[in-house]
Amino acid sequence: MSENHFIPMKNALREQYDKYGGIKRQSKNFIILGLRMFQKLIRILNNHTLDLTLCEIDFILEVSQTPMIKNQMMLLEGGIVDDI
Repeated sequence: MSENHFIPMKNALREQYDKYGGIKRQSKNFIILGLRMFQKLIRILNNHTLDLTLCEIDFILEVSQTPMIKNQMMLLEGGIVDDI
């Protein structure tokens, strides 16, 4: 998805833009959605949820690598530190 540190894709996971450069009204923040999913999964972690939890961890690591300050701040504000 955003392998090789493709920064435009990592930004698009946070907010999507219309053809005029403005943020779309129905923009989805997939970083927060992924974080919320991770926060729910670690509360019920077992053999059945382990693979999905590991995928969420991979997603969080991928979107926060490189100098992705806005994504990192979003994760911090979302409470990632409390869950680790």
